[in-house]
Amino acid sequence: FPQPTYRWLKNGVPVGNFSNTQYLKILNITREDAGSYQCEASNKAGTIFSEKIDVVVAYMGYPAILNLSYIESVPAPSVTWQMEEGPLEYNIKYAQTSNNQLIILSADEGDIRAYRARAFNTQIGREEITGFLRLNVTGNPYTEISPEIIVHPQSMKVIRGAQTVELECIANARPLHELETLWLKDGIPIENTGIHYTQTDPWNRTLTLLHVNLTHAGEYTCQVQMRTGGHPTVFSIAQVTVLEPPTFVTPLRTETLGDYGSRTILACDVIGEPLPKITWYKNARPVKQVVGRYTVQDDNSLEIY
Repeated sequence: FPQPTYRWLKNGVPVGNFSNTQYLKILNITREDAGSYQCEASNKAGTIFSEKIDVVVAYMGYPAILNLSYIESVPAPSVTWQMEEGPLEYNIKYAQTSNNQLIILSADEGDIRAYRARAFNTQIGREEITGFLRLNVTGNPYTEISPEIIVHPQSMKVIRGAQTVELECIANARPLHELETLWLKDGIPIENTGIHYTQTDPWNRTLTLLHVNLTHAGEYTCQVQMRTGGHPTVFSIAQVTVLEPPTFVTPLRTETLGDYGSRTILACDVIGEPLPKITWYKNARPVKQVVGRYTVQDDNSLEIY
């Protein structure tokens, strides 16, 4: 008491003046209206602010990208997205990235609602739920949209022996059900390469390399096209480099005998990727190359005169 007056703020900046109206109505919404909104209520006794409501605006047929607000958690939490009515239905419309973004593909009027994320730390049993993000969709509901890659596969370096490595390729088009995603390695369809892999979703958005070895190294191409044609095919390329720690192919001999005054060769048969740098030691001290005394050969063997 007395009855408060209200005003709205967008990204911390007032939108209009104080009034008796508690609601903010945005007509003919556009992407410029996207932002973080907050209601301020004030009377002579004080002022309070509502929780922030994030508004995301997408155009029909194009993707809407909902970002996960920062959540402090060690280890990283398991994240699932929900609608205000309940669990999010798993279908071709939705893609969750490795960064836990929710991408709503080929947005339409049926996607106009609020969404939130549920983050669960399995180690300590702690759950955190974000505030709602309200999605609005505007534009023409009938125009065809050409294929576009929204999340591109990323080049990476991995250690040989890694259990799994994931490459993402999330694309959008309208009509969405005509969209086709294919993977190639070094220009060859992935199914003909002989490498170990799996694809964990029906739409081929994630390529998972299994039990990584040197055969997985190469150039991976995500190819996106419409099954019925009529639009350009789009590509995205990522390079996978497989690193291998230095390994002795043949163990060094614990003892090598040589005749006095003759030449002796100590072999060092080692592999690795990239090629390891070789240093020889004598009595725990690096051996310096001296012409006519110590020479390291191209095959990494040490020649002693």
